[in-house]
Amino acid sequence: MPMQALDAITLNHLAAEYRQLLVGAKINKIQHVSGNEFILGFWGISGANWAEFGETVQNHRLYINLTPDHACCLFADPTLFANWMVPVFEKPTAFCMLLRKHLMNAKVLALDTLPGERVLNISVENFNELGNRVLLSLSIELMGKQTNMLLVDTVQNIILGAAHTVSAGMSRYREVGGGLPYAPPPRPLEKKLFDLTTEPEFLQMIEGMPLNTLPLELPALFWGISKVMAEDVVAISNHSGEVYAALKRLVNGTDLQPGLTAEKTRFSLLSPGDSAKWSQKPSVMTLVKDYYASVLSQTRFKRLQQQLESGLARRRKQFEKKQQDLESVDTTEIEAAQYKGDLILTAVSMGELPPSPTDSKITVTDMTTNQPVNITVDPTLTWSDNAQKYFQRARKKKARQSAFEDQTDHLTQEQGYLDELQRMVTQADSVADLAALREEFEGAGILKQSSPEGLKVTPGRGKSKTKNKSKPSKKDISGVMTLQSSDGFGLLVGKTGEGNAWVSGKLSAPEDLWLHVHLMPGAHVVIQTNKQDIPDQTLLEAANLAVYYSSARDSKNVPVIYTQCKHVRKIPGSYPGHVNYKQEQTVFITPDEVLIQRLIP
Repeated sequence: MPMQALDAITLNHLAAEYRQLLVGAKINKIQHVSGNEFILGFWGISGANWAEFGETVQNHRLYINLTPDHACCLFADPTLFANWMVPVFEKPTAFCMLLRKHLMNAKVLALDTLPGERVLNISVENFNELGNRVLLSLSIELMGKQTNMLLVDTVQNIILGAAHTVSAGMSRYREVGGGLPYAPPPRPLEKKLFDLTTEPEFLQMIEGMPLNTLPLELPALFWGISKVMAEDVVAISNHSGEVYAALKRLVNGTDLQPGLTAEKTRFSLLSPGDSAKWSQKPSVMTLVKDYYASVLSQTRFKRLQQQLESGLARRRKQFEKKQQDLESVDTTEIEAAQYKGDLILTAVSMGELPPSPTDSKITVTDMTTNQPVNITVDPTLTWSDNAQKYFQRARKKKARQSAFEDQTDHLTQEQGYLDELQRMVTQADSVADLAALREEFEGAGILKQSSPEGLKVTPGRGKSKTKNKSKPSKKDISGVMTLQSSDGFGLLVGKTGEGNAWVSGKLSAPEDLWLHVHLMPGAHVVIQTNKQDIPDQTLLEAANLAVYYSSARDSKNVPVIYTQCKHVRKIPGSYPGHVNYKQEQTVFITPDEVLIQRLIP
């Protein structure tokens, strides 16, 4: 989704809050997790300061994204990072090692921004190998296509390193690279800084401009004012004089009302218009965290979904080719090759042919029909060898036919598996669901193994690096959702093929109840009975879940089968979650959306 950029005014207020948290703290963790994503950890931050900004978790880390269309920096709980980060680097990069060399255990002295610009400077002091005090600045430039991060020696004004090197050939305004003198980003000379503009000057500059044109005019006149901020200012103003007062309030941080829309598609420092539209936040820091966490999570969700769908599309093309190859096997070709070999030997025995071939084409008589038959032979071979050549061709075609016939059941199973995977990708609710599915895609060879994704190994697949063979808990297994019925019974729902295998296998007891939509792709659902009778309401809820997580989600009167888990058996050699069952019963369900949403957290 299009992301609202972190503008200079918001970044300035964000820096003011970060300043209260970080000044005096020390950097104790530096990670370069992907080409554009960094994490900084700090210790020595006061818990009282966290509470002041409405945050309860005190182990937050600073996440920095240098992707041009998602440039941002925010403090967040590390447990949230998995929802939007895609780890790539298994080993520290050169730039990461440079940052660790100079910034580990460095004490934060100050945080500030460049006036009117989207640049956050973290000034620190540290000690070099000789024990001498050094002053450094980590400059985080969140400026669209020019987004970058620089480590600068502030005493010598030299760039020690940069996330992205910019040569003279890439930019005629500013070179960036290790060993070069540091210069701030060039500012547009035609614009003015608003905080250096008096009210009479401001009114003179916008004289004659209709109020509704100011959202476009203000960013063109003043440095550091975004179109979104200008829209908010105009929305709470009735005339030009109020526009200046609103801008002053915004720039100075007077009576800010940080708010986020319910859909988390837009944030504002003023929350103009209907107050019901905005979810008020206690601080700019919380506002930025909640907004960008949502946007980055949605971005990764869509990226993962597209990767999985592309992998499925490629596998379906391979599947279709196998089917075409199977259909292309013609039994008449086998019979024809055998027939011609027999005719050659019969003609030789009847004295119809000379002692050895003299031409590549011969005509012999079919003794059963008395009709002439033309046959192509190899003049360099004997009649017997030519006949054997036709027999060998028939054997090869027959073996090929037999091999493809053996694959018929396998292809039928694969078709069902691909349909099931497609359903899972389409119905995935979270990044965690898609991440678990990616593991399964890699295990099935649909996608290449990629340690870059940094995903955990699904229990039951691959080789474990630990010697702990204890049975994992449901919470440790990806692809399994644990719920509770209104009667207090545990409900297990498989969200992936591997999850289905675990739900109907090791996580269930023989007396538990297994449910699945009849003859359609869907999730395995298990009611944990604890050897108790199952109330009708719990059975109804579990059946609703089975339909909801199936290809029949939008259908009515869907047949759902159920039986005890001891009557469910995995089909050997088949795909994960493919089972046989017996002694099943059937219930017909029309999904109840209200009931389902009450069950799902």
